[in-house]
Parts: sequence; structure tokens; C-alpha cells
Amino acid sequence: FCQRMPNTVPQYQFPMEWESIAVLDYKDHQFWFERILDDKTRNMIRKAGKKGAEIRIVDFNDDLVRGIVDIYNETPVRQGRQFKHYGKTFDEVKSANATHLERSVFIGAFYDRELIGFIKLVFGDRTARAEQIISKNAHRDKAPTNALLDEAVKLCEEHRVPYLVYGVW
Repeated sequence: FCQRMPNTVPQYQFPMEWESIAVLDYKDHQFWFERILDDKTRNMIRKAGKKGAEIRIVDFNDDLVRGIVDIYNETPVRQGRQFKHYGKTFDEVKSANATHLERSVFIGAFYDRELIGFIKLVFGDRTARAEQIISKNAHRDKAPTNALLDEAVKLCEEHRVPYLVYGVW
């Protein structure tokens, strides 16, 4: 079991292991956008809209899964490493992304009706976890990942979830 955020001091005498996670404690969207983000990141979020990227909540359906398959199969290497999702079939992608649907929200980034990025948010008691956040390299100029994260923070505020977990190492 895990302790609740923001508790980082061990509360129980059980054996434990530390886990490194990236958590956004954002207060509210406006504070995060105006006070926490630097100018470059704010400009990247604005750039997404100016370049025509549309960010919206999407249903988990076959169209979304086909878009995710396209994103996964864009390149076999990401960030200098073999990309573990490259080459997965439609059924594999659908099964992998169909977990926790009753408490998940998918946000898509679109350009000319093409899915160019997505984030899967899974809501818990006081946290939302980004299980996936990935965009096509070919559309990096539109900064879809920045815009997706911006929308995720808005949703967390709307759902009154104070912590957004966006990375686990």
C-alpha cells in the first residue's frame, strides 16, 4: 500500500521501499499557469492553439484505439530507447488501455481530425495519475504534450483532486 500524498514521512513500522514519483501540487490552474510555469512552457501551451491543435475529452472507443496505435507505431525508438509499445496490435492496445475505465478520462490532442497525442488520467481519492501521455514526434511543432498537461490540470481542479502524478521511476 502507499501513503497518501503529500505524506512523505513513514507512518507505519512495516518494511517499506521508497518510490520516486513526479507529483504536481498545483493549488489551482490559474496559480499553476501564472506562477509555477515558466514563460517558455506557457508560450508552448498557447502555441498549441495557434498552430491548430484542438484539445478535448474523448470517449474510449475503437476510433481512439486506432489513433493510439498510430501514435505507438510512429517510431520504434523514443528518447533514445526501444519503444515498448511499437508494433502492438489493435487488440493489444485496446486491452492495455481499457484498464480502470470507470475512473479514467482520456484527453486527445487533434490536428485536422487526426489524433496527434493523448493522455489517460486515472482518478483516485486525492490524486489523478497520468498513465499515458504521449504525442507524435511529427507534430512536435504544435506542442500537443504541453497542451494535454494543461488540460489535465484543469480537469484535476474541476474534480477537486489536489495532486497530479505524472511520472514514476
